[in-house]
Amino acid sequence: MTNIIQDRAMLFSKYIGAELKGAIASHGYSQGKVADALGHARSAMSNWLNAKPPIDVAVANKICDYIGMDFTVVVKRAEQRVTDELGPYPPLEVDPSQLPEDEKIQYVLNKIKAGDQGLVASTDPYKEQEKEGGDGR
Repeated sequence: MTNIIQDRAMLFSKYIGAELKGAIASHGYSQGKVADALGHARSAMSNWLNAKPPIDVAVANKICDYIGMDFTVVVKRAEQRVTDELGPYPPLEVDPSQLPEDEKIQYVLNKIKAGDQGLVASTDPYKEQEKEGGDGR
């Protein structure tokens, strides 16, 4: 699972940089001008926009503020590009038995709030028969 998370994170960083590059250009700025205006080295700006290393969220937000771009739009576009390339991210599977007691309780409460019917017969020895109809006895 970790490699999937790391791969998605690196691709997301790449697309954040690509979206920022495009936004900078489409708003009539150059990377150098933005770097100078925000007090960053031009080489650092170039590296960030190429995700080497990934850009810090605060810096990306400052860039968006400076050029007049909504940062959430950049994030949503990058997220969509990752989803288009890799597909939707699978929800994390949780093994409740591995959680601490307080988190187990919260886990169950969240499932109840969501109307999850999977909890109904989770400890009943007849649950498989009940799924097929009747009381299983």
